[in-house]
Amino acid sequence: MKIKQKIVIYIIILLSILLLYANMSIFRASQEIKEDGAIIENVPPSLALITFAVGPLRGIIVDFLWWRAIDLQDKGEFFEAIQLADWITKLQPQFESIWAYQGWNLAYNVAYEFPEKEDRWKWIMSGLQLMRDEGLTYNPDSSAIKNEISRIFYDKIGGVIDPGGEYFREEWAKKMVHYFETGTREELIKLSEAPLNKKELFLDEKIKKIVDTAENEEISFAKLLEEAVHLHETELHILKHHHEIALKLKYYSKARKIRDELKMAPKRILQLDREYGPFDWRVHHAHAVYWAAKGTYEEFVSRGLNYAPVIRQSMIASFRNGRLFYDSHSGFMTFTNNLDIFGRVHDYFHYFMENDFSQKIDSAHKSFLEEGVPILYTFNHQEEAKELFHHYKEDYPKDAKGDFNDFLMTHMNKVLRGEKVGDKKSLVISSLYQAFLWYSTGDENRASGYERLAKIVWSSHQKKNAGSPGILLPPFDELKKTALKLASGSTSTLPLSLRKSLETKTSGRIKVEFHPHRVDKVKTGKLHSDFHDHSHKEKKKH
Repeated sequence: MKIKQKIVIYIIILLSILLLYANMSIFRASQEIKEDGAIIENVPPSLALITFAVGPLRGIIVDFLWWRAIDLQDKGEFFEAIQLADWITKLQPQFESIWAYQGWNLAYNVAYEFPEKEDRWKWIMSGLQLMRDEGLTYNPDSSAIKNEISRIFYDKIGGVIDPGGEYFREEWAKKMVHYFETGTREELIKLSEAPLNKKELFLDEKIKKIVDTAENEEISFAKLLEEAVHLHETELHILKHHHEIALKLKYYSKARKIRDELKMAPKRILQLDREYGPFDWRVHHAHAVYWAAKGTYEEFVSRGLNYAPVIRQSMIASFRNGRLFYDSHSGFMTFTNNLDIFGRVHDYFHYFMENDFSQKIDSAHKSFLEEGVPILYTFNHQEEAKELFHHYKEDYPKDAKGDFNDFLMTHMNKVLRGEKVGDKKSLVISSLYQAFLWYSTGDENRASGYERLAKIVWSSHQKKNAGSPGILLPPFDELKKTALKLASGSTSTLPLSLRKSLETKTSGRIKVEFHPHRVDKVKTGKLHSDFHDHSHKEKKKH
């Protein structure tokens, strides 16, 4: 068929739609559409009009538009394809593939056309929201749409394919702090226990009485909920004098907001956190798991379902960088390791080492331990780090050369978050700088770990070069002062208030508006000796 003929057919079809549309009376917003035996309620008037107007022509039109959208996609004409895909979603809202396609097109292809990361972020969010807020409204059980949402969190926001990834991760976290105050299991429990609606809320007579009193004082229910969410700032005496009731209103409001705006169920969030976490739900890793997971943890590890790679990598990524520190006053934000999830990830590796061994899994497990030992040490969890090192030596004796300190030195770059440092002096100063950074946030455990790590590097170098005074490092206290100046100087990444505090106070905890997540004991996972001798590996090879 010639191009001109295609254009003529295209125009005729569009004119037919317009004529049919013009002859239809206006439907109410609550009009229902019956599609393949299913009823969709409260659809937009435009969708109701178009769907009923085209009648039996709808299938033909959808096929043509879908073919045309694919053709435009192949030619790289992404913006033109957007409009066609939008028409298809209006004509056939239960066509789940078009929602997944449209969301992917916006988040990847269209976003790529913009050089500025701020503009790309807007298109990424447009794709995500289209699938989550609209696509799942008509296709609530669609795996295709949920998988694509998960992919955006894991690959586009959490991955390295876009140079704006760090900006995307921070922007997402900034959004999530309005829904999750700490993102911890404790908060999730409170959110999951919140009433589902106003009727359930008012079953509590104390709450009903407070709400009635507030309304008598011309304080609306909406205003009361808004103030309860910002309880630490509220001036409403009715909330300040009834703290327990205020907290219940706070979590009711937050839970409702999570359901309505994020389209996530607090009870399922808690379930998944128990199955695959704990996570920090202000960070994107948790959301990748939420939309990808379709079963329990046991099913996940034993059945090798197609969503397993996203969940596995999200869990490992959460251990590396899945805990948020955020100061709302200064806007200072940084990510750190999520130690809580370490044992869960290690259990995952343990299962495959025992039941489905492969060289790939063995290599991943080895790398995980090489990274985990120094990280636990920098968080001041010395006993757990040494326990894992012992486990590593038994499972990989050929690679475990030297003692514990030598192991830490060998894998230092992983501890320093991938930074490339040229010499021992830089290593020491970098470690001390990290110590002051974490000290300023109130995370004394990690600060102590970094300082101890710096001392190990310094002591090891001085000992090995004792006979060569010309290459010895400066005194440790001198290097510590240098790091302090870097942490508190004008080029520091710390907020000004924290830099000033570091200048005058170098011991004790500096109080800031963070919610430091203290981990007193790390679960290292199963360290059973029954697979340390590698006998299972030999069996699996045959």
